[in-house]
Amino acid sequence: MTFYTSRYTVLGLPPYHPALNPIELVWASLKEYVAKKNVRFRVADVKELCEEFFRDFPVAEWAKRCAHARKCEEEFLKREGNIDAVVDSR
Repeated sequence: MTFYTSRYTVLGLPPYHPALNPIELVWASLKEYVAKKNVRFRVADVKELCEEFFRDFPVAEWAKRCAHARKCEEEFLKREGNIDAVVDSR
């Protein structure tokens, strides 16, 4: 679903879609980080590891994941016409 205003276009994204939601890509990195470093399997350790991850996670990495999501969105939008043509032909 897309909403248009005079200044912005708001796109409704599919929930939990990693290609279109950069936070899903960051979440995957967080889970990988915790899995590698969690040796005692205590909740307190998981909390500490999460805080450590976000404290040390570079802004450039956030930007990289946002850029990836924008690139995927552009690809989906390019293909949208082709998908509509196939669906409409049925």
